[in-house]
Amino acid sequence: MCLILIALNRHPDLPLIVAANRDEFHSRPTQPLGFWQDRPALLAGRDLEAGGTWLGVARGGRLAAVTNIRGETPGKRGERSRGALAVEYLTGNLDAAEYMQSVAAERGLYGPFNLVLYEQGCLHACGSVTPPACHTSGLHAISNGALDEPWPRSERGLAGLTRILDSDDFAREEAYLDLLADRTTGMPEPPLFILGDRYGTRCSSVILRTAAGSLSFVERSFRADGTEGETRRFEIVC
Repeated sequence: MCLILIALNRHPDLPLIVAANRDEFHSRPTQPLGFWQDRPALLAGRDLEAGGTWLGVARGGRLAAVTNIRGETPGKRGERSRGALAVEYLTGNLDAAEYMQSVAAERGLYGPFNLVLYEQGCLHACGSVTPPACHTSGLHAISNGALDEPWPRSERGLAGLTRILDSDDFAREEAYLDLLADRTTGMPEPPLFILGDRYGTRCSSVILRTAAGSLSFVERSFRADGTEGETRRFEIVC
């Protein structure tokens, strides 16, 4: 499971804010955030096992994020990699609405998933069990279920996101990274940051898109023991 928090058109200076934790097995090989050599317009981390990504942006400001879904068929594997969905959209020619329709028609080829796309001020969402939908504003979250499905982890994350938006720290990337690093447990529900020997939060990411047209993307990686690894930051013009 992963955690994605999104503030869409909630602040005049930052029309898009994304704060996300990637939770994964520590043994799964991963390439950190960067521009891909074989796809120079794509800025993302890379899953070296299946070749896709969980969160990425393209030059021009398009964004894609994909998560698995905790549900009735745990561990179900599809014919195609879920991470390929984000790559295909970010490097393709279809707009977000068109791509979502194509994904919905073939959703059975993938394991349980959520897909979120951002394009031209709109947030598009689709999943294994949810039809395509478009949002133009609001606070949104994904944890174990579909977009905006209430889960304690999502609700705690959104409460923290709201506090940042209402403070003087709204434009400070470190404020969102601090939120994502919260290890306070609400047993039996997990904390925002998952710590485990075999499985846990591998990296935290913050994306801020400004009203002036720039986009910053910072990724902080973590070791299996929860200590900080490398922090990478990039900025592009949308």
